[in-house]
Amino acid sequence: MNPITDPRNNPRHPCPELRDEFTPRGWLFFRTDAPCGPATYHAVFCRPVPPRCARLLGFREHAKGPIPLLRLLVRERAGVIEAHAATCARCAFALAAAKRDAALAR
Repeated sequence: MNPITDPRNNPRHPCPELRDEFTPRGWLFFRTDAPCGPATYHAVFCRPVPPRCARLLGFREHAKGPIPLLRLLVRERAGVIEAHAATCARCAFALAAAKRDAALAR
């Protein structure tokens, strides 16, 4: 297995269904385990969004929660940044860089 191109089959990934849907859109996922209680899943957009645009859009690069909630949050945020990037060159650059970085870290 080539570690650069084939980590998609990593059995240790915390949420492969989210990885497959959102990593090509610039998002990465990890989980944290509490000493007692359920795990918390996190999503991170791989590039900072320009501050002015983030404020205007109400965009946050991090989301957390159980997998069903996380899917909804990331789907919404991915749609927001992708739509905005169509009209903003700085955000288009950030989105392209996030997609590239997420693909490398996948």
